[in-house]
Amino acid sequence: EADAAYVASVDAGGEGLVAASAVRGWSLVRSGELDEALVVAETLERRLGPRHQLARVHGAIIRERCSRVGSDTSRHERDQRRLRDLRGRGYASIEQLAGRILDGPVDDEAGSDRVEVCVLGEHEVRCDDRVIRRAEWKSKKALEVLTVLASHGPGGARREQVIETIWPERPAEKGRTLLRTALSEIRRRLEPDRPAGEPSRYLTAREDLITVDGVLDLDLADEIVASDPGAAFDRLRRGLAPDVEGAEWAQDWIARVERLTVRAASALPDDAEVADRIAALESLIDAEPWQRDHFDALAKLHRGAGDDAAAAEVERRWFADD
Repeated sequence: EADAAYVASVDAGGEGLVAASAVRGWSLVRSGELDEALVVAETLERRLGPRHQLARVHGAIIRERCSRVGSDTSRHERDQRRLRDLRGRGYASIEQLAGRILDGPVDDEAGSDRVEVCVLGEHEVRCDDRVIRRAEWKSKKALEVLTVLASHGPGGARREQVIETIWPERPAEKGRTLLRTALSEIRRRLEPDRPAGEPSRYLTAREDLITVDGVLDLDLADEIVASDPGAAFDRLRRGLAPDVEGAEWAQDWIARVERLTVRAASALPDDAEVADRIAALESLIDAEPWQRDHFDALAKLHRGAGDDAAAAEVERRWFADD
């Protein structure tokens, strides 16, 4: 019946094809039928192609999962890059949902062990109920390596990718030495009591692929922006930490934070705290200063709170910029 439903969706196309392809493709990946899964991705992309963003996302997820277990590292890197680009456009939550389905259920206790790398507000790491602040890292480059690895998601990153990202000007051999040193510090910081020689719970380096069981707080905000815009806005309003914002490898995140902040601010419910609604409207004004509605809403909010002087100042700002 599932096969028949998928075949029917191929004939029909549209949204039904996207949903059926995701179910069919993920099922094939889980069962190890990778060639068949790639056929699903190819069919989806051929039928809908660039005209449908979700088709591109699901096709990219299936392709990355298939190339992850293969020996063609350049292909996996290409598929990772494609998926990372789509993640940066606001589709991280779909990738995370796929990960939960493809990797099997994760109980709450296990999920709480995941490392959270914070890049919003302060650049720090949360692990085992500890906060490891930037100042505590002997090598700031080690913290950057951990951040970049977390940004790659569960698929991990190739060693050469990380080296080229963090030490682009270094000779290859020197870069590999620096990476080994950084990985050693990451293991020590995350697990200071880990016995020597015992595998790390969080960091895995096998052959050329390095993975970290961690997530960016930016990705978490992306995931909850639709379901809990207040919580997402609270994270996003802090903006990128200064050292992250100034890093070459994080330049794509600047526009991403701006887009997500506008989405969260726009979706903030009317019953949110007045201070939060004021902050949200100020964010919208910063992003869209040509929108008179934002100024009017902010002035009205100040008047409703009994602050006529603040309301008058908002109106003055509109006319001054007009």
